[in-house]
Amino acid sequence: MVIRAIELTAELIEEEEGGYTVYCPELDIYTQGEDVEDALANLREAAELHIEEVGRENLKLRKVERRELTLEVRAYAAAHHRRSVGGGIGARGV
Repeated sequence: MVIRAIELTAELIEEEEGGYTVYCPELDIYTQGEDVEDALANLREAAELHIEEVGRENLKLRKVERRELTLEVRAYAAAHHRRSVGGGIGARGV
């Protein structure tokens, strides 16, 4: 049996209500856990089950490129957004 190692990305998102959601973009799978270690263990298990289900020979990893993006957020942006989505002046449809 040949063992092939693959490198996967784990994107961790801390949830407001507690715990973490974790996403693997290469396999397009999500899971969650009570803490970081739990979330990563659950992702490992979900990835193994996914690979078992699709079969190693049919496994297609999505190519993932990461870029950092910096946005300048101005104070007026929120007010402008409310007006543009119908929450501002003239939104009553008079």
